[in-house]
Amino acid sequence: GEKLYEELMSDEETRRTVELEEMFAVMPAFRSVYEDIAYDYADIINANVTDPYISCPANSMSIESLRNYCESNSLLRPWQKNPQTPGLTIRRAA
Repeated sequence: GEKLYEELMSDEETRRTVELEEMFAVMPAFRSVYEDIAYDYADIINANVTDPYISCPANSMSIESLRNYCESNSLLRPWQKNPQTPGLTIRRAA
């Protein structure tokens, strides 16, 4: 079945994660195995990440919110309009 949420960075991974300007860097669980690699980052924003990065606690978007988001970010193609939900598009499997 389909998952209701995504876990992009677990609670365990947060203990060994640094937040960079545009991404998170998760250090290896066994850093001693990779001693020859320097884990130095110039653009560290937060070296003490405490919250996991998961979508579970987030509220689901309403159809109207999803439609507005997709339209405002030009994610919809005009030829894919869904007649049941004007403004939304559907993708057909190849």
